[in-house]
Amino acid sequence: MIVTDKFYFLHLHKSGGSFVNRFLLKNFSSASLIGYHYPYRLIPRQYEHLPGFGLVRNPLSYYVSWYSFQKQIKRSNLLFNCVSNNGGLDFKRTISHLVNLSEDQARIDFLVENLPGNFAKRGLNLTGKCLENIRSKNIGFYSFLYWRLFDTCKQISVGKMETLREDLISFMSSIGVLLTNADTQIIRNSNKVNCGNHDHYRNYYDADLEALIRSKDAMIFDKHTY
Repeated sequence: MIVTDKFYFLHLHKSGGSFVNRFLLKNFSSASLIGYHYPYRLIPRQYEHLPGFGLVRNPLSYYVSWYSFQKQIKRSNLLFNCVSNNGGLDFKRTISHLVNLSEDQARIDFLVENLPGNFAKRGLNLTGKCLENIRSKNIGFYSFLYWRLFDTCKQISVGKMETLREDLISFMSSIGVLLTNADTQIIRNSNKVNCGNHDHYRNYYDADLEALIRSKDAMIFDKHTY
């Protein structure tokens, strides 16, 4: 979460937020990082009245990005190890477990007990208490992250990662924040940040797994017309 004197930004996991974080912290003197992947409910009261900006991406793309990143790092996180049987399962079975996590009481119990009790400054940044809220919600994991981040927001504009640059410029214009020509060029032309190394997400799915995700994450597919 980043706050400024004019707006706030909520960073949804692996949805283009690192680009926005870097731009805001470098180019807005009033920008302050409150916490990594913090949800709206943790925003300081003096910023609650401001308009907010967030990002979302196609859930099919999100799960590929999450899985690929965990497979490529030296030490995968507890969540990945839990749903992949410590890396022993393939993409389809791992993501099936992740997407169905809200109904998997045994895995939820394990994660709630073993995730940190306090927030950190990196990674997915979920505590055991946070993950308890997924229990029996019958939604996909990405939908849970979305709900957790944006729940109770009073004013929020959610752009798409796929059109991030223009959506960010449009948001600024809509709330009366005047970007300089230099700022606009930075948004439009600067390099991507924290990009994953994987094939196009379509190459990872069969019909059954795609259908599962479209069902479990239907809220995002419908709300954001994916």
